[in-house]
Amino acid sequence: MAKYYRKTIPYVIENYIPDCGRPYTHVSNTSYRGQVRVFCYRLTDIRQLTTGRHGSVLYELLKHRFDQSVGVYFYRLANDDSPFIKIGECSSRPITERFRRGWDLNGVRNTDSYIYRQTKNSTTDKQKHKPLYRALRTISSKSPAYFTFYEMVTEEAAPKADEFVAVEKHIQHFGTSTVSPHRLPNYPTGVELVWHRLAFDEVLQRTFPSGTPYP
Repeated sequence: MAKYYRKTIPYVIENYIPDCGRPYTHVSNTSYRGQVRVFCYRLTDIRQLTTGRHGSVLYELLKHRFDQSVGVYFYRLANDDSPFIKIGECSSRPITERFRRGWDLNGVRNTDSYIYRQTKNSTTDKQKHKPLYRALRTISSKSPAYFTFYEMVTEEAAPKADEFVAVEKHIQHFGTSTVSPHRLPNYPTGVELVWHRLAFDEVLQRTFPSGTPYP
């Protein structure tokens, strides 16, 4: 199990064994030991998301070679039992590219930006900015949040199925969707494709698959 702790950069990375089992491919989940990781970053400043500077989330994702990684990710407040801010997946693009596009770090404003709405005549803050950005821009050391990413094996996983299960669990637990509105797709979950069904439960409890608490 690999762990990285920093006094000035509050993140932890742990290897984990998914609870999938992969029976249809006759592959035991233990065969993935050491192949996939959970990345959890304690957010205390919006600039940790909106810049690629040293110590930012993007910087650390690149530093630890997540630039080809697919998976499912979560944004949630650290000291609040309110609904999560966002649950998402990245399968067509690696997490670092999704991060760049979402936080407008590739030099252009993308249609899938986390920050801005695609409106021409927006005048108020609520019209200009998306709920995810509004929920996170006031984070601080006294009111932190978490970004958690579950890495998956590209050839074996279907991150959309994990996102579907996590959102379903979120709705069952909180009685509502995430702060960033989420529409469930109109197709069955595909239980046999789910990589790590416990992801939502672990993020809810603020613990890693190993039981280690979040930073």
